[in-house]
Amino acid sequence: MTPLWYRNPGSRYARLVLAYTLGLPEETDEVRFSSTLKAWQQRNGVPQTGVVDDATAQAIGDQRIPWYVAERLETLDVPTQEVRRFQAEQGKPPTGIPDGADKVALVLMGF
Repeated sequence: MTPLWYRNPGSRYARLVLAYTLGLPEETDEVRFSSTLKAWQQRNGVPQTGVVDDATAQAIGDQRIPWYVAERLETLDVPTQEVRRFQAEQGKPPTGIPDGADKVALVLMGF
């Protein structure tokens, strides 16, 4: 199954998941990102490409979500318009009603 964040790899959610996984700030230059990713790929038995490809995405999976997300999900209150915007960015129907994956992504985005 394709991890949620990898369905839209250029999204802020994808950057947050990658930054968390690699232990980098969200805004990291390409050289540092690539070298850190290669080291992560080597440690995790993934071909060392230095880019986020299918094999890397599968190895990262959705399990790399921080523990604090679970606590934050219970009190999540995001305006409907923000949920719709996020859903549209992810290529999902913009219902304004977040599913579980939407909620995790919204928490990681700072809501």
